[in-house]
Amino acid sequence: MKKFKTFDSFSFSSNLLNNINSKWLMITAGNLDLYNMMTASWGMFGILWNKPVAEIFVRNTRYTHNFMEKNDYFSVSFFDEDYRNILDLVGSKSGRDFDKMAIKNLTALSYENKTVYFEEANEVLICKKLLAYPLHKDLLPEQINKNFYNTFNEEHHTAFYGEIIQYLKKV
Repeated sequence: MKKFKTFDSFSFSSNLLNNINSKWLMITAGNLDLYNMMTASWGMFGILWNKPVAEIFVRNTRYTHNFMEKNDYFSVSFFDEDYRNILDLVGSKSGRDFDKMAIKNLTALSYENKTVYFEEANEVLICKKLLAYPLHKDLLPEQINKNFYNTFNEEHHTAFYGEIIQYLKKV
């Protein structure tokens, strides 16, 4: 079985855009006692304030949003295609109605009791939250609001910026 190894945060880039768009990613916040996770296909990575940063987007109505607001750390995990059914489940069911902590074939691991990541992931970014910024309707172009928000009849996203403090990769 492959084990996680720590790499420099700046080395995280392998096929990044495809991983976000096609394979999705799992966002997790909380600790082993209580956490929630969700899938996402929107995210950005880069440098902000001279730090390696992950920016993820969570709808204000998502159960995970509460965990992101309350916790100072979160993880972003990438999985093999073999885990697509689990990612589908995590993305389609709310933690309000379904105990995601009980999903079989996902082994939760703790990062210094600050956040959770999963043994089955291939790559994991441990992030320290820097900023949470609500994407209000008035800030966005009309076409974006029409294409992405009117159809869902939901609130907009919050952009969470996190400093990538640890990059773990299976080797």
